[in-house]
This record gives sequence, structure tokens and C-alpha cells, in this order.
Amino acid sequence: MTHVLSQVTQRKHWSDWIGFAGLALVLFMLLAFLAAPLLAILLQAAQDDQGQFVGLRNFSSYLQTPSLLQSLWNSIWVSSLVTSLWCHWLLYLHTP
Repeated sequence: MTHVLSQVTQRKHWSDWIGFAGLALVLFMLLAFLAAPLLAILLQAAQDDQGQFVGLRNFSSYLQTPSLLQSLWNSIWVSSLVTSLWCHWLLYLHTP
């Protein structure tokens, strides 16, 4: 005599459906208010003043500006200074 076990499926509770609806709402909000504007900005970045597609030409001209190298150096300098001060402060706190 063999017993055939039927597959047991658990029914979803109504609170599960509310959770799924909440996740779907969050996904929709992320797409509407984060991804769509970001895509619009990226598309506009690849166009010139007249709206013609220029590809990466805008980015290459931006990377060739001399002030960009100076601002990069300023960022590295400030971040390393803050990191150094933070590490010294942490060492001071943990020294007996």
C-alpha cells in the first residue's frame, strides 16, 4: 500500500498582499522620482545647446578644463586632511 502525499500549499494572508502592494508602490516611486529624472539628465548631457546628439563630446571638453585638475587636487587634499585629523582624534580617545 503506497501513500500519495498531496502537495501542501500555504494560503497567503491579506497582510502579505498589503506588503506586496507597499513594495510595488516603493518601486514605482523609485522609478518615477529617481530613475526617470536621472535618465533625462543623462540624455540631456549627450546633447548640445541646439538639442543635437553629440555623444561624449561634452564630457571630453569638460575633462580638458584646467580648473578640473585643481578642484580634484582640492578634494583629495581636504579629504586626506579630514581623514588624518579623524584618525588622530580616534587614537587620542583610545590611548590610555
